Amino acid sequence: MNIKNLFQKGIITLEILALVAFGNLVGCKTTSFEKAQNYENERKIVLDEDYEEAENFWRNAVLHEKAGNIYKAIENYEKAEDFDEAGRLYEELGNTEKARENYEKHAESYVKLEWFGLAGRIYEKQGNTEKAIENYEKAAESHNIKWFLEAARIYEKQGNTEKAAENHEKAGFFFEAAKLYEKQGNTEKAIENYEKDECFYELADLYEKQGNIEKAIENIEKAIENHEQSTGFYEAGRLYEKQGNIKKAKENYKKAAESYEKHEWFNFAARIYEGLENIKKAAENYEKGESFADAGRLYELRLGNTEKAAELYEKAGNTEKAEDDFYEQTRARYFERAAKLYEELGNTEKAKLNYIKAAEKYEKEEVFDYASFLFKKAGNTEKAKELDKKTENKK
Repeated sequence: MNIKNLFQKGIITLEILALVAFGNLVGCKTTSFEKAQNYENERKIVLDEDYEEAENFWRNAVLHEKAGNIYKAIENYEKAEDFDEAGRLYEELGNTEKARENYEKHAESYVKLEWFGLAGRIYEKQGNTEKAIENYEKAAESHNIKWFLEAARIYEKQGNTEKAAENHEKAGFFFEAAKLYEKQGNTEKAIENYEKDECFYELADLYEKQGNIEKAIENIEKAIENHEQSTGFYEAGRLYEKQGNIKKAKENYKKAAESYEKHEWFNFAARIYEGLENIKKAAENYEKGESFADAGRLYELRLGNTEKAAELYEKAGNTEKAEDDFYEQTRARYFERAAKLYEELGNTEKAKLNYIKAAEKYEKEEVFDYASFLFKKAGNTEKAKELDKKTENKK
């Protein structure tokens, strides 16, 4: 199978994309607020001047405080009208007069604004969503992001995704905002918010939908750089293949397979190796992943190792759960295939044993005529006659 078939025939796409749907791609980095918290633990400070440019003074203040730039932190807290935090820092510096001034400002503004939030909840209970939203948005001026989220929740419930997105964005919940902007078809705002949270997988998906494969690849490679995820390599391979760059596609598919193998996702690795025509590695990984029938198929048809194939088909038959959901008859077919291969190898004892196992499975499923045929192959004519009678009684 050539590399093109990986994408066209969907050999692995659905299973890999299931991981995407499951949400384990971790495309977004932490939010700005989470970064600020993490810096304290990691002792790593990165000041982003974009915060000031965006007038996001509160987050900038947090970062300056973590960095030990106390006066810059106070300046930004005051610009953000977070007088409580500014007062705290003045108090720590011993400037009690400025601390008092800021605490008084906080008491005057914050308490009043919080009351709007409480009023909003009462209006919501009364069913007056218009007044509830109005009060939640007033309360949000206290820089307590929960009120933006309360407003967003009601807007979303009303189906007003534009206003819901705006409030998520104001709260700094950029991923949620981006999803809502995307839902309403506002691609520009969706991209802007995904970029704020460095949601590279989501950005790649969005650019691919627009037909901009180059930008999609650019974002997938950023995701790989930040997270080194197996699926990132797979997605890069798929996009390069879609672009027609088969060499780069193969390189990334190979990296994906190696990464999946390293993390013991053997069946994913096996399917990619098979698509890359690395049949030996594919067979080995199928066996490690206990997909014995697939491993047997490759050893029989591609590697010419009949003995190994027979052993694997027998293992597939003995596996408690059927590998392709046809239950007992599927297991019966694996035993039968093992029996035929053992027969070719001249191992009559193993052939008979597997014919009997296959026959027993068919009997259990009440396929008496075929069970009878297999018992005859195993030399058990008495059991075959018994099943022939059952076949006659079913007619």
